[in-house]
Amino acid sequence: MATEREALRIALPFAAALVIAEVAALELSFLAPLMAGTMAVARTRAVTLLALPPLGAVLVGAAALLGDAGLRHPLPLGVVLFGIFTLGFAMSARRAAAPAGLMVLATFAVLPDILARRPEVAGDLTGWIAGNIAIASLCVLASHALFPCPAAEPRAEDPAPPLPPARAAAALLAVVIAVWASQPANAAPILVSVIILLRADGGVLGSATDRLLGALAGGVLAAGATLAVEMAPTLPVLVAATLAFCWPAARGIAAGGRWEGASAKALNALAILQGQALSRFYADVDEGFGIRLGGVLLGLGAAFLLILLLRGEAPSRRAARCPATADRSVAAARR
Repeated sequence: MATEREALRIALPFAAALVIAEVAALELSFLAPLMAGTMAVARTRAVTLLALPPLGAVLVGAAALLGDAGLRHPLPLGVVLFGIFTLGFAMSARRAAAPAGLMVLATFAVLPDILARRPEVAGDLTGWIAGNIAIASLCVLASHALFPCPAAEPRAEDPAPPLPPARAAAALLAVVIAVWASQPANAAPILVSVIILLRADGGVLGSATDRLLGALAGGVLAAGATLAVEMAPTLPVLVAATLAFCWPAARGIAAGGRWEGASAKALNALAILQGQALSRFYADVDEGFGIRLGGVLLGLGAAFLLILLLRGEAPSRRAARCPATADRSVAAARR
């Protein structure tokens, strides 16, 4: 029962955030369930939950300034973004700071280019992002009230992220430069998919392969939820499909163990794809689910290859320098 209760504490705010964001007709509505799932898993405190929406508005303003300056000074912009991404990945590795870290990464990977080309949308973007984060925060606050839980217990030893923050930042910066240069129609899903595979999920375990498999499983869940809503586009079906298809991922996170990291990535991918695809519910879709899925798969594949490339032989070198640390890492991975 404890596992099911914990799974409900994750699944309910995730589903509620997605449904409310869609009913409110907010753009970038995938942010609401993505942030709600991250906050619920991290057991974010109430004070932090209330501070995150205004932080989102501040980050949009900072991204607008960076985008404007980057048009004139692209090389300094790259250096600044590398520093910001390094900070974001370092924050993501700490459970308490994971939601804010995700906000930092997503905002500065996606928005500077958009705001540099279309500065007139800055006000709208601020409202959409702050609105989605506010919805996520309120849903998680309600979940805390329904399912009171103790603060997250610190782990005896934090598992290593897939890449050190600086390497993850370099990988994300390379993808950001490529995406900004190519200007694809669905840039946001590609970039956010790279972020979710590279980030450390506040200490949740999971190898690179587990993460990729989990994200692909999230795509399957999103396809199922989208099909259910397409067959019967009504609000009750939207609610039921969202809750039903996020449950396996929430249950996997709550159960912990071998597939905890994969389940976390499944929930992330489900948020990105379902949050966009379910705009079919309002009959205003301008591109199909397959196009969105392709963008997410492209981002996941790029991130997976970068993880394998940048890891290289680093674990072996670390083991040679410090056998005791290597033994503890192997033991933690087996547990």
